[in-house]
Amino acid sequence: MTIKGINPLNHFKSLLELNMENSEEGSEEKRPYQEREFTTEDGKAYEYFADKIYFRYISLDKSIGSKRTLVMPENYVVLIFCLQGSCAYCGIEKNSLLFTIENRHCNSFYFGKENVLVEARTESKLEAMIVYAQVDYFFSFSYDHALQWKEFESKVKTGNQAQLHRASIYLDQKINLLLLQILEEKLNPKLKNYFIEAKVTELILYQMDQLLQNPKSQPEPGLKPEEAEKMEMARQLLLKNLKTGISLKSLALEVGTNEFTLKKHFKLQFGSSVFSYLLAYKMEQAKDLLKQSDLKIAEIAEELGYQHPTHFSAAFKKATGMLPKAYREQHLK
Repeated sequence: MTIKGINPLNHFKSLLELNMENSEEGSEEKRPYQEREFTTEDGKAYEYFADKIYFRYISLDKSIGSKRTLVMPENYVVLIFCLQGSCAYCGIEKNSLLFTIENRHCNSFYFGKENVLVEARTESKLEAMIVYAQVDYFFSFSYDHALQWKEFESKVKTGNQAQLHRASIYLDQKINLLLLQILEEKLNPKLKNYFIEAKVTELILYQMDQLLQNPKSQPEPGLKPEEAEKMEMARQLLLKNLKTGISLKSLALEVGTNEFTLKKHFKLQFGSSVFSYLLAYKMEQAKDLLKQSDLKIAEIAEELGYQHPTHFSAAFKKATGMLPKAYREQHLK
């Protein structure tokens, strides 16, 4: 089932909430999955509900100060992927900050019986994917040698609030590709629920793999306000010079630092290297231009600072799994 329409994001019941209510009322209607998409003056959203999995994708153009109370059922682990911007999750009962998810980071959480208030903390666009996985399904992939995983599982199964990763992990190309496939893969409706479950399973296993590779990960200390300000200046300059490009040396000089400090502080502030951040931004711009403009692929490549269209096509395929032409054709259907 697909529902399209206009609906205020702050004043609607999610498919998860509706199905929880139907379950309590003893409704016998059962579908393999349900989905719904809608738009508002500030952005758009899409949600999907099936037996083991619920997820919601949101994209807000103007999100500063946007707040929403979320129902957090106690039989779900919540995987949060912040694609752009940042947001804070606060416990309603104790009126306390639980955690913040920064730009291009993700983590998994369990909230117990407490509902939470989500507040956008970004001046421009907020884009996020929130995946709810039933507890039994999430921990069906348990591995005894992943100590941090077992600790998380123990807290969840005793009803205590818990956070899987001590420091949220960066959204690398693997995670980005999985999220992209979940949102944009075109399949026969009879197969969609199997495909979504397979991709969410990959996301869960990838988080376990991160723990096995780095079991004692701890958050690094944050930057001082003046250092963070310099990195924001560097980010803006980087994007301002998208077409012509700017060297790390020039970028460092412009903001009053050196290359070593620039690379170190930029990664602390934004969760990725200067190059990775720029590449991810270019790919997001490319997707928008392919979907929303009539520019030729060679012209898009030039706009994004690529001297040769073939270099752009190779980078786009590596990031999305598709060539630009195929991506455009898929979204024009």
